[in-house]
Amino acid sequence: MSSKFLENNKIINALPPKSHASGADGNSDFISMKNYQHATFIVTTGASSTSNSVITMMADTEVGGSSASAIAFQYRENLLTADGFTALQDATTTGFAMTASKANSVYVIEVDAAELLAAGQAYDCIYLDLTANVSDAQVLGVTVILSNPKYASENLPSAIVD
Repeated sequence: MSSKFLENNKIINALPPKSHASGADGNSDFISMKNYQHATFIVTTGASSTSNSVITMMADTEVGGSSASAIAFQYRENLLTADGFTALQDATTTGFAMTASKANSVYVIEVDAAELLAAGQAYDCIYLDLTANVSDAQVLGVTVILSNPKYASENLPSAIVD
């Protein structure tokens, strides 16, 4: 197995940084886990307000599918500290509210492919759903790192198509 990061991990700019406000929802790209065993969603925030945007993880059987269902997941958060994260926390299918007024925070969401399959519908695609507060802006972006590919390669297979 290669020791080169990009031969063992796929990086996707799943939701480029921008301001989410006025009740506008922001969904990351659909991510296919057919060729990967683990997905790490990294949500970074910029300028923040008093709002609590809600993050929910959605699963489906195909990229761009129309029958997505919310799933439970686990996450950690780093609120304004240099490199310290909370212990792993459980989120239900209703997701979790990001902490208000915490610019420059990082939320890390961990999802295993086996957990998707165990959700009961043979899910293998996932995306992050962001529901912004109706009146206040939240600047954020989402990067996804897919790891443990079925086959390590210099050019890992796409994860945004079936």
